[in-house]
Amino acid sequence: MTKTDDLYVVDDFLNMFNTTLNHDAKSELKTILSIPLESIQSIVTRQNILKTIIASELTHAFTYYKTDYTEVFYFLNIFDSKNFKTVDYLTYIFQGKVNSSLIGNYIQLSYFFFEIDKILRSHLEIKKYPELYQTDLHFILNYISSFQLKKYKKQTDRGNLNYSAVQDLHRTVIEKRKNGDTAKFYALFNRLEALISIATTIRKNKFVFPEFVKEGFTIHQMYHPLLANPIKNDFQTYSTVNLLTGANMSGKSTFLKTVGLIVYFAHLGLAVPAVSANIPYYDSISIHINHSDDIKNGLSHFMQEIVNMKRVLEEVRSGKRCFAIFDELYKGTNHDDALAISALTVDGLRQFSNSNFIISTHIYELRNQIENTESLSAYHLDCKVEANYPQFTYQLKEGWTNLKIGELLFEKEGLKELLKRS
Repeated sequence: MTKTDDLYVVDDFLNMFNTTLNHDAKSELKTILSIPLESIQSIVTRQNILKTIIASELTHAFTYYKTDYTEVFYFLNIFDSKNFKTVDYLTYIFQGKVNSSLIGNYIQLSYFFFEIDKILRSHLEIKKYPELYQTDLHFILNYISSFQLKKYKKQTDRGNLNYSAVQDLHRTVIEKRKNGDTAKFYALFNRLEALISIATTIRKNKFVFPEFVKEGFTIHQMYHPLLANPIKNDFQTYSTVNLLTGANMSGKSTFLKTVGLIVYFAHLGLAVPAVSANIPYYDSISIHINHSDDIKNGLSHFMQEIVNMKRVLEEVRSGKRCFAIFDELYKGTNHDDALAISALTVDGLRQFSNSNFIISTHIYELRNQIENTESLSAYHLDCKVEANYPQFTYQLKEGWTNLKIGELLFEKEGLKELLKRS
């Protein structure tokens, strides 16, 4: 199970990763950002592909005109197949009126593929890529070379093609379309472009590739990549359950989103916003940060929390290694109920030592019931009160905090005065 809607990865991060030049490659990028990989091996393979792209300077060299891509794509995939059926049609073209539009399509195809071929062959050292991906790269280059573009370069440079050249190209276009090579080429080409786009962002932002470990969870100097001036934090734990406390506005939700993003990006095979990261591979990732009622399914806020927790427990009881984040767990019910079931939940989750759970809470009394418990760690986001006003550091520290600033802010903003009876 992957439940990461609350991270808004596609909505918030598609544009950050997107340097693609056509809509199809952008759609492929969206797919990559939406589907975690199913094994450490597949993750490492994608990591190595991205590392090789970055090292090759392909991120700087890869370019073309969007209009060229669109028109060549249309010509090879959608252009009326009636025009590709008989030599009689071509005979008519050259013995009667010259179809300048068709000739123009072949010339544009030659120019576009010639330039793409030159870029790729100059910057793709295929042997450096993972063996499984080498096959895809060879297919891309072989597809382009099958049109024998160098053979017709002198003609295309003059802006014309003779009858024999058009016949040869015509035959290749028909064959590639019918046997599925053209569709496969564009699927692989756009996947490559999407990966180049991701590599470009990784290189620009100096993200790092995480390491996967069997035990422990350590991220050094992590930050949220959409913040202009983010505060960087270290997070290290060997505990199954990790509780997070902190005053309102201390940055708990941002911290949880940052950890969630890093775990999710890692399972996409991407680099992450940190100096280093060593985390386990999880079979299931579940993030619950933005709470709301599920109106469509008739679930109240609290019932939605119950459903979310049940799904996670079913996953972990099935033997899966799970990572889950719960922000303000059980805040949809009254304080006494929340305290009682939070204590039960935390105690129950501790038994699943192969998984990791991070739970933020405002229920400070929970500390009295579970402090100094094995397989549990507590953290808080620091906040100091100076001159009767909260000063947020957004720094993660070990231990609990019971700092409450609600009443302080209430008075500071003048609400107490405004609510006085006249």
